[in-house]
Amino acid sequence: MITGFCYGGISLSKHDDTQYSSLISFGYLSTTTAAMGFGLLTIVVAALCSMLGPGLALRGSEGALSMHKAVETMKDESSNCFYFFVLQLLFFHISSFLLMWVLYSRLVALVVNVVLLFFLIVFIVNGMDIVNKLHVTEEEAVSG
Repeated sequence: MITGFCYGGISLSKHDDTQYSSLISFGYLSTTTAAMGFGLLTIVVAALCSMLGPGLALRGSEGALSMHKAVETMKDESSNCFYFFVLQLLFFHISSFLLMWVLYSRLVALVVNVVLLFFLIVFIVNGMDIVNKLHVTEEEAVSG
């Protein structure tokens, strides 16, 4: 969903000829593109793991070793997928901050950025709380 927002956001730029505006527009388009790229990476990694992992586990030629290989690979890729998702959220928020400076006056952009910053802090605090409560570390994990 966020990747879709980024895709739609690429067309939302106002073209001024000042160097300041060009630099902000470049930053906005770069961060929006980065957010879209990390979002697509998240989707592709998750889709490939969900399609290919169970197939290897159930029909792999090495029997139980195929199951272990599938589980270990999916475990490793789940952490990559999580980092890609977090980077997507980060770049999406930076993109939103910059978009306000591209489209609106400085006062409006400042007020909206303060509100966006507040919600970014709330997202970070709540996200870290959930990760701390639910994340299973390598030492806590059960294998076998």
